[in-house]
Amino acid sequence: MPDPQLIASAAVAAALVAAVVMLVGVWPARKGRMSLATLVEVLAVGGGIVIGCRWLGIEPRLSLAEDQDRLLVVILPVTGVVEILAAFFSPRAWIGQVLRVLWSLCVPALLLLGSGWLPAAWLPIGEPSAPSSWTSSQAIGMLAALGVALALLWGLLIRAAERPGGFAVPAALGLVTTAAGVSVMLSGSASGGLIGLPFAGIAAGVLVVCLLFARMRATTGLAGVGIILLFGVLVDGRFFGKLTTTNFVLLLAAPLLSCVGGIASLARFRAVPRFVGLVILALLPAGVAAGLAYRTFAEETDTASAYSGAASASSSSRPAASSAASGPAPTNSTVKTTAPQDPGADEPAPASGSGAKTTPAPVDPAEESKN
Repeated sequence: MPDPQLIASAAVAAALVAAVVMLVGVWPARKGRMSLATLVEVLAVGGGIVIGCRWLGIEPRLSLAEDQDRLLVVILPVTGVVEILAAFFSPRAWIGQVLRVLWSLCVPALLLLGSGWLPAAWLPIGEPSAPSSWTSSQAIGMLAALGVALALLWGLLIRAAERPGGFAVPAALGLVTTAAGVSVMLSGSASGGLIGLPFAGIAAGVLVVCLLFARMRATTGLAGVGIILLFGVLVDGRFFGKLTTTNFVLLLAAPLLSCVGGIASLARFRAVPRFVGLVILALLPAGVAAGLAYRTFAEETDTASAYSGAASASSSSRPAASSAASGPAPTNSTVKTTAPQDPGADEPAPASGSGAKTTPAPVDPAEESKN
């Protein structure tokens, strides 16, 4: 695992940058210029993400070869533009809703572009005969399902964030994204999980400024960019790491629990207790997912430790075996095991035609004894 102090310092740096930039948007927010205020908010979130990623050593490549590069260089900036346009056309709310739906349907395909999941024939330079994990019909169905789920989640969170007391939505989203980053790292995708860790600090920086200077400000820019960031981190962990489907669903649905603040039975509570309760409610499924990911990682680590002990014992007994006079070498049974990926280690490049990032299999000591 990366140094916790480094992660904490990256979150603090991202929070400071987001808060400083967000202060510029206080005046247009008070004057009712929502499109300009949303522009400043998107710039604050983007600046925080850039500083946080640089602090953690994440440098996106302009070649856009990896899903993480496309997420940081293309998908998040376009999401910010969509939120700015939605704020500009706020009197006609349906325009913003249409833009969000259309972009939601594009995001899954952009994240999985060029991977072994999608048919190679879909790319201009692809080899039609190259193997893929999905057929064309399966790929269309999966991408459509992911896009529709993202559109529903995005729309519900934005609607909840626009209501009075909607600050619980971006706050919960920031914490859930951090939990998703930890879960993805434990599931074998170190760089994919790191991208989501500074977002809690960014959400805190933006919300502190809004609470102090513009309490009626709806943080739709923060919520919009945040849900796309969460989705991108989870897709990386699920399709390029070993994040389970259960954890994927739990983490993706967790922010929805912060949207129940408009229920009449909860609306009668005061703002602060309701805010804290909604954030805790959203963190429950996120905590369950992180706990499941940690348990799986611990089990795989124990398996790797047992294998290492067996390998050490086998190598220590090798000189005695080599001193035998003659005779045919005994046939040894092969022990199969899978070594877990270290979330702090560099990931190897994905093999051609494969939808997942894999780790080379450990050397079998029994096979070595044959040589």
